Amino acid sequence: MIPLQFRKKLSLKFAVTSLALFFLVGGSASSGKVANKDDSILILGNENLAPIVYEDKGKSVGLAVEIAKELENYIGVSVKVETKGWSEAQEMLRNGEADALLHINKTPERMKDFEFSDPILESEISIFTNNSGIEISGVDALSGLNVGVEDGGFAESFLKSNHNLSLVQVSSLNDGFDSLKSGAIDVFIADKWAGSHVLATRGIEGIWITGNPIAKQTSHIAVKKGDTALLSAIDKSLSKLKEDGTYQLILDSWEPEKTIFQTKEQISNYKLRMGIYASSIVAIITTACGFVLLVQLKKSKAKQKQIEYLSFHDQLTGLYSRYFFEKEVERLSNASSLPLSLILIDVNGLKLINDAFGHKKGDLLLKKVSDSLKSECGPDGIVCRIGGDEFTVLLPNTDSHKAKELSENICRTLSCNSVESIPITASAGYSTKIQVDEDMSEVFRKAEDNMYHSKTSEKKSIRYNSINIIMKTLFEKTPREEAHSERVSELCKEIANEMGMNPIEANMLNTAGLLHDIGKIAVGNSILDKKGPLDDREWTEMRKHPEISYNILSSVNDYGPLADVALSHHERWDGEGYPRKLSGKEIPLHARIIAVADTYDAMTSKRSYRNAMNPEYAMAEIKKNSGKQFDPEVVEVFSRVFEKILSEENSSLSEDMSKAEVPCLN
Repeated sequence: MIPLQFRKKLSLKFAVTSLALFFLVGGSASSGKVANKDDSILILGNENLAPIVYEDKGKSVGLAVEIAKELENYIGVSVKVETKGWSEAQEMLRNGEADALLHINKTPERMKDFEFSDPILESEISIFTNNSGIEISGVDALSGLNVGVEDGGFAESFLKSNHNLSLVQVSSLNDGFDSLKSGAIDVFIADKWAGSHVLATRGIEGIWITGNPIAKQTSHIAVKKGDTALLSAIDKSLSKLKEDGTYQLILDSWEPEKTIFQTKEQISNYKLRMGIYASSIVAIITTACGFVLLVQLKKSKAKQKQIEYLSFHDQLTGLYSRYFFEKEVERLSNASSLPLSLILIDVNGLKLINDAFGHKKGDLLLKKVSDSLKSECGPDGIVCRIGGDEFTVLLPNTDSHKAKELSENICRTLSCNSVESIPITASAGYSTKIQVDEDMSEVFRKAEDNMYHSKTSEKKSIRYNSINIIMKTLFEKTPREEAHSERVSELCKEIANEMGMNPIEANMLNTAGLLHDIGKIAVGNSILDKKGPLDDREWTEMRKHPEISYNILSSVNDYGPLADVALSHHERWDGEGYPRKLSGKEIPLHARIIAVADTYDAMTSKRSYRNAMNPEYAMAEIKKNSGKQFDPEVVEVFSRVFEKILSEENSSLSEDMSKAEVPCLN
C-alpha cells in the first residue's frame, strides 16, 4: 500500500457524507446499517482462493483483500476481512451476520439475494484434467463426465443453472484437486489463477488446464439485497481507488504471483524441450534472447511510464491525482517555494446531477469544472482532483492575498457554467504556508475549515432552485406527469383536511404529493410513455424512481422528511411493496396517504396504453385492496373525501344545467 499523508483529512468529508447517508437509510447488513457496533464493516472471503483471498498464519491476505482493506481509507470506517468456507460466508451475509462478500461473481441465482459493486477483478473459469491427452473444448463436452465444482462457488452456480451435468461438490480447491488426482472426478472446474496457485504451492504434478475457459467473469463485492447505502459507498470508494492510481499499484505489486500459473511439471517439461533443441540452435537463441530482452526492456519502460502517468493523473479530467498532490506537497516543502498557498474547492450538486440526470452528466460537470480551473489558474497553478467532487490548487510563491483573489475568481467563473440548466456552484477555502517548519497538514486543515464555512453560509435558494429546475425538466419531457402530480397533491390536501391535520403537516403532505415522483426524471421516455405493459427490465428501471426521488430530495436538508415519504410511497400495507418491503405503520403516514391518492389518480386518468377508468370503479378497487395494498384508516378517510368530491361535481353539474337557456320553439 502507498503511504498517503493526508488520507484521513482528505477522506473526512466523504466519510461524513457516507455515514450520514447510511444512518438515514438505517440498519445493519440485514436492515440497511453500514457499520457494526464497533464502527467497522465485516467483509467475508473464500478461505481457499490463494493468492486472491486466503488465510495465512491466522490473517486474511491476498490481492482482493488488499483492495478491500484499502477501501477503509476512502469509506471512512474500518474494514475487517475474514475468510470462511464459501457457502458459509454467503449464508452469513444472507442472515445479516456480515456486511459484504469479497471477490464474488454474478450469477442469476446470486442476484436474487445480493447486489453487486462495480468490478474489482477479472477471472477465468478453467477446466482442469488429469489426462493431458484429452482436449475439452467447452461446456457441452463435459456431458457424461463427473465434474467437480467447489460447494457454493461460481462454477457450481454457473453450471447448475445453465447445463444439465453430473456435478460433484467438493469443499475446497485442495479437495477438488485431490479428488481429480485420485480419479473420483474426471475434471475439476475452478478459477485459473487460484487453481494454478494450489497446484504450484503443493507441488501437484500430472494435472493440466485443457481447452479454453468456460467463462470469463468479473468479480465484485456483494452486499445483501437492499443495502444500497453500503453498495453506493463501496462503489464510490472503488472509483476513488482507481482514480488516484492506488488500485493499479496494488495490481502491479501482485503481478509476480502470476508466474505461479506454471506448475513445477510444466517448468520441467519446458526445460526438457529446450534441452532437445539446445545443441543445434545455441547461437540463434543467444541472438534471439538478446533481442527479446531488448524488447522486454522497452516494454517494461513503456509500462512503467504508463503506470506512472495513471498514478499521477485523474483519468476522467486529465488533472493531477491525489497521489501526485501528496508528492508535490513533499517536493514543495522548502524555502524556495514560500509563500506556498493552497486552495481547496468543493463542487456542489454532483450527487444531485448524477441521481437526476445520470453519471454522464455528472462527468460533464466535473470536466467543465476542471476546464475552468485550468483556465483560471494558468501554468503556475498545480490543479489536482483529490476526490469525487474535491479539487485543490497548489500555488508556489503566492501570498494569501493572491490566493483569496484567485479562489473568488474560480467560484465566479464556475457560476457562469451550467449542466442541464442547473448552475455550477462551488465552495472554496484557502490558506498559506509562510514558514518552512509549518506543517502542511495544518495548512490543509485551515483551507478546509474556510471552505466549509463558505459552504454553510451559502443561500438555501441555490439548492431549492435545483429541485425546481429538475421538476420543470421532468414536466417538460412528460407533461402528463405535471398534471398527475398536481392532482395527487390536491387529493392529499383534501385528505389532510378530512383528517384534521395541522397546517404545517397538511402543507408538507401537499408538497410531498407534488414532488413524490421527481425520481422519474431518471426514467426514460420510452418507459414512461410506452403504449403497453412494461416488461421485466422496464419494471426494474421504473421501480428505481422512489430511491432516486429520495436521493434528490435528501440533498436539501429541509426536504429530508419529504425524501422519506417519496422513498416509501410504493410500499404496501401487507409488506409486499418496494423498495424496502415495509409493512403497516412502518410506512410513514404521508406515504400511505400518497399511495391511495396516487393509485386513484392513475386509475382515473387516461394512459398511453388504456383509457381512464370510471371513478366509482376505481374507488371500489381501492376499497377491495384495503388492508392489503392500502392502510384501512386512510381508505376510510379517502372514501369520505370521494363522496364529497362526487357530491360537489353533481351539484356543479345541476347548477350548470339550471342556468342553461331553453331554446325557443316558435
